[in-house]
Amino acid sequence: MNSPSSEKFSIVIPCLNEHDAIDEVLGKLVRLREKLLNEKSLSQFEIIVVDDGSTDGSIEKIQKFANVTLLRQPQNLGYGACLKKGFSLAEGNWIGFLDMDCTYDPGDLEGCLRKARETDADIVFGVRPFWGVGMPWLRGFGNFVFSKIVRVCFGKGSDDIASGLRVFHERRRNQILNLPHDRFDFGFSLTIWALMHRWKIQQIPISYSLRAGESKLNSFRDGLVFFRVVLQLLRARSH
Repeated sequence: MNSPSSEKFSIVIPCLNEHDAIDEVLGKLVRLREKLLNEKSLSQFEIIVVDDGSTDGSIEKIQKFANVTLLRQPQNLGYGACLKKGFSLAEGNWIGFLDMDCTYDPGDLEGCLRKARETDADIVFGVRPFWGVGMPWLRGFGNFVFSKIVRVCFGKGSDDIASGLRVFHERRRNQILNLPHDRFDFGFSLTIWALMHRWKIQQIPISYSLRAGESKLNSFRDGLVFFRVVLQLLRARSH
């Protein structure tokens, strides 16, 4: 990724009360943008934050960062709705996303983007270590089991079906924007949709750390969401 390029990269980040993580995440993204633009491997690196109704001062922190686009939802609409709003306005040939909670290292986007460009993939999944320090054992076990279930049900799979760090080509944007979403099912739906429709998928290992601030995830609820998504897509495939 060190030859001159006219390609553009957009990164979309949902945010809901992530005051404690914003400086670290956006700071790393700004440094990554400077690096890639200085290397002339991209012509544009766009950072889009979609706020979902924060009340903890997150907005004020985000606004301190120059050249970061802030979009605000009219009300709390959930993770998938935030991502889709950002995707719809992104200008990049390649579009990535990650969570604003310090669990993902923005530096891993460089490897995902490199893999995507080298292989002309439709989408690249960052694969987390399920048994690492940043992954609670119950969530790691659940992700491992869910990945096995998807492989059995659909005949193919991903090593991390719920990864929150991915990069995809803009040619797949319209399909992604048409995916159904509820509060927390977007990641599952995107993975299974890509598998069912035989997208060109690549994977690379990424790091995963303890989150900053209070977690909004719930293992039991997320498990129910996963099974609902699997049943919906199995039913759709049979029709």
